[in-house]
Amino acid sequence: MKLLIDKELRTHIRAQYPIIYLVTYEESRTEYILHNICLEAKMDMYSWSFTSGLEQIGKPEPPTQMNPLKVFDYASEVSTPSLFVLKDLHSFFGNQEVVRKIRDWYNQAHKVYKPIIITSPVLKIPVELEKIITVLDLQLPGADEIEDLLNVAIETIKAKTNFEDLSDAEMSSVVRACMGLTSDEIENVLAKTWIENGTFDVSSILAEKKQIVRKSGILEYFDELENYNNVGGMDALKTWLEERGDVFGDDARKAGLPFPKGVLLLGIPGVGKTLLAKAVSNLWGLPLIKMDVGKVFAGIVGASEQNMRKAIATVEACAPAILMIDEIEKGLSGVGSSNFSDAGTAARVFGTFLQWLNDKTSPVFVIATANDVTQLPPELLRKGRFDEIFFVSLPDHEDRKEIFQIHVTKPRGQHPGRTLEGFDLDELASLTEGFSGSEIEQVVIAGLFKAFKEKKELAQEHLVSAINETIPLSLTMEEQITRLKRWAHNRARPASSRCKSEEQPKLMEMPKIRITRKKGSGGFEL
Repeated sequence: MKLLIDKELRTHIRAQYPIIYLVTYEESRTEYILHNICLEAKMDMYSWSFTSGLEQIGKPEPPTQMNPLKVFDYASEVSTPSLFVLKDLHSFFGNQEVVRKIRDWYNQAHKVYKPIIITSPVLKIPVELEKIITVLDLQLPGADEIEDLLNVAIETIKAKTNFEDLSDAEMSSVVRACMGLTSDEIENVLAKTWIENGTFDVSSILAEKKQIVRKSGILEYFDELENYNNVGGMDALKTWLEERGDVFGDDARKAGLPFPKGVLLLGIPGVGKTLLAKAVSNLWGLPLIKMDVGKVFAGIVGASEQNMRKAIATVEACAPAILMIDEIEKGLSGVGSSNFSDAGTAARVFGTFLQWLNDKTSPVFVIATANDVTQLPPELLRKGRFDEIFFVSLPDHEDRKEIFQIHVTKPRGQHPGRTLEGFDLDELASLTEGFSGSEIEQVVIAGLFKAFKEKKELAQEHLVSAINETIPLSLTMEEQITRLKRWAHNRARPASSRCKSEEQPKLMEMPKIRITRKKGSGGFEL
């Protein structure tokens, strides 16, 4: 394999940072990277764990020190430039003697550079050490390293079978599928897919990514996506998305195009915002991952920031991918009063998310939906967080016809689908003014129940009957919808081209009053 060195880690060691906390699950790969850095810098390397003690890498019969306090004493006596890897030292941070020992080490004047590298999959730093420890995340294997691992697997298989080399396109596909996995996970999944399929199957590799997402507890991986043709209306938004469908490939990078950041969809419930996210994932061929912001704040006190960092790292590990955050205002509401209610936790978590949105260079496309714009922090709406903000209004007459056509002809269960013969879409669209897309879908489902009870095929009268029994949300939430439309006017781009600019809802007109002075008196009259 090629010489493996993490650039950021090497830079910090060359700059002689005294204590580095390296967040990683990959102990073996971490030691391999640090060993290469030590070889380059001509430093000795020691590794310690509570179960194995202290050993000098590459030297027989290492000095064994089980107590972490003794490790610092031993390190103080070493006279040559040396690097000490302490695994899971955070488990001892509850011991004030250990915390004090680390602070003493930091304040000592060492004649030679002897950095302490703490490795752990969990970030846990006591307040006393926050200012003296530098936190780094070990980057997951890049394309070159994955290609090396794949070549090693191929050579191993070729030594036992007549396996033919992969084409450049196949190599690129497998490498891209492995992006986001640890080196151990890559080796395991390559072996697994070879045993199961006799080749390196990309779908099996992607299934491994699903396991990563599920294990996070904060994210959800969507297996069941939606056909893009099943999304009615929103033609302007769909055109905008279609123009960005091919920008995740190498050709777009060669053309100098950046990865798109994402889009914020504003609109009332049921207009198809979530449905569109599932359809875009299917159209672009990218995995769809949903973040539950509520779960970010769940769990033990102080874990929210770590949950957000973990969620972001997991999503980036699965990139290129689409991240959906449904009803984002519910998770971020109350950020402004956070300093008074939760010691600023919500504000810090929100700040982490905003910084990632603004600075991210990874191919993660964010689709956030919101129903109540008044609960959104103003910082989220600033240009640069998202590429565009769209307002998804209630479907107009033509959109409603299209939505009825989709749901009437859609195959359901064992039924292959119906034709439009005998259905008057214009009448149905006229009767459902003010209905959302999901309400139209429920009208069709209610009509199917009526037809089934009568032992008949679905017909126009079943749908008309279901429409007459439905009270749309546009009536139930008339004031809220009017307020949302008023806000979106000239502030958000309309999702439908037929609404070139969402019309400003008219306010109640007040009667005009004219006041005049009465002649011959000091009074006034209306």
